[in-house]
Amino acid sequence: MEDLTVQHLWEMAQYAPKTSLKAPKKPSVRMRAALVEIFGDAASWTSMETSMAAVVRSRIVQSGDAALYRVSPTEVAVGRVWFHARVGELAYTCVSRWGFVARPSNKLVRYAVRDLPFVVSSDDLLESAVHTTASAGDVSQVIVPVLHRAHIFA
Repeated sequence: MEDLTVQHLWEMAQYAPKTSLKAPKKPSVRMRAALVEIFGDAASWTSMETSMAAVVRSRIVQSGDAALYRVSPTEVAVGRVWFHARVGELAYTCVSRWGFVARPSNKLVRYAVRDLPFVVSSDDLLESAVHTTASAGDVSQVIVPVLHRAHIFA
């Protein structure tokens, strides 16, 4: 019985749920060109795009949301989501990382909004965050969810 329990726990540890893209569709000509520029020729015939992703243990993260995403095992960043895409079997999210300005309290962080997009694995998305609306160059205040407060750095 003990061996069976150990085996079961090992199998559970190997299972890693993934972020799933909701209602993916074939990309527009402009989007396909952008995906080919990022991922190469394989993206021209295997890619799909969407504005929504269902994040593990969270809710939907949509284009335009301020989202928390993992930069490293110990660091979480905040940025605007531009789009989600699947190339082959892998899902990616285009985000623009906002620059840290100040942390006036444990749950509130101020960020300089930037519009410099780059691509991360969709599995690194953690969740969307409540924030004040701001344009590029302005400062947005983000309420950081309790689970991620210890991992927000500059």
